[in-house]
Amino acid sequence: MTTQPQDQNQDFTITADEVKALVPWLHQVLPGQPKEDENSDLCQLFSRLLIHSNRHFGTSRENRETCICRGWPPTPAGPLRPSRLRPPLPDRRRPPG
Repeated sequence: MTTQPQDQNQDFTITADEVKALVPWLHQVLPGQPKEDENSDLCQLFSRLLIHSNRHFGTSRENRETCICRGWPPTPAGPLRPSRLRPPLPDRRRPPG
C-alpha cells in the first residue's frame, strides 16, 4: 500500500486547544536547544506560532530564550499589512536650475 504525496502548499489546520497544549511545551523545550544559524527557518516558524498564539489565545509570548537561532529579535510575524506601512516621504528637493 502506498500513500499519495500531499500538496506542499496545502493549508494545515490546528485547533486553538492544540496550540494551547503545544505552546507550553515549546517554552519548555526551546531554551535548551543550541542557537545555530542553521535553525533560522525553524526559529521563524516557532516565533510566528508563539506570536499568533499570544495574540489570539493569550499564551506566553516568544522571548530570547525561545529563539533557537542567532537572529533575536525576530522579524514581524507574517507579511506587513498595509495599515502598518508608512507612505513614502515627499520629495522636498528643489528642481535643478
